[in-house]
Amino acid sequence: MLEKIKGKRLPIFVVASLVLVALVVFGAIRAYRQSKIEEEPPTDMRGTMISTSFGSLKLVYQDGTTTLEGELSRSTPCVDWQVGVMRLDAGISVDIRDENKEEICVQSLGMPQVITEKILGTDTDSVYIVGLEGTILFQGMLDPVSLPPAPAGGMAQ
Repeated sequence: MLEKIKGKRLPIFVVASLVLVALVVFGAIRAYRQSKIEEEPPTDMRGTMISTSFGSLKLVYQDGTTTLEGELSRSTPCVDWQVGVMRLDAGISVDIRDENKEEICVQSLGMPQVITEKILGTDTDSVYIVGLEGTILFQGMLDPVSLPPAPAGGMAQ
């Protein structure tokens, strides 16, 4: 049969059909691989949301690193939120303070400040104490959470 095809032109619809079949097959393979990736159990992830009068913070553990992130409002432009981390026998202390509390500042509303602090070498059973200006906001271990699915064509943040 191959002998009969050699040297002859295939009709365009046959070529187009073969290309279409190849695209469908490759698309099915890609979809199968993507479904397998989504079925894999995520790494151990734990976290909590912390609400404050200045805004919300997210404390998340994943793969040996805990990240505190969020956005805190500022009553004046001089407010400078700083995060201090201390390892204690009882756990990990995270203290958020305004480093410019004593500054004299123009009384106008400041833009919110993004807070991001990574704490390396943490465990799933670490105990956290999170405070803001001397007030304890959260104390305890983080609860298991699930990752949201990654958007099509990219990784989740």
